[in-house]
Amino acid sequence: MVLDCSKIKRKKSEVMVGVLENRAISKKLNQRILYFLEDGKKTVTEVFIHCRIEQSVASQALKELRVSGFVEANRQGKNIYYSLLKKVLEYVE
Repeated sequence: MVLDCSKIKRKKSEVMVGVLENRAISKKLNQRILYFLEDGKKTVTEVFIHCRIEQSVASQALKELRVSGFVEANRQGKNIYYSLLKKVLEYVE
């Protein structure tokens, strides 16, 4: 019997995506950011001021949400604007 390793690799990557999504959406800060982005695109400055956190913490949270596929980042001049990519708010408690 020959095992098809390509299917195993694909399933492993699908599991990793699910793990990243679950980890990202389970954090309260990330949930607050997702709700804040519901109103439209925001810069990291707007996010950290709104959430009353340090800029580096906001940047890390936005990166996690971006890598997980919940937000997208678009550069406009000197600013990077973050906006919702998926409709995930119904999953957030």
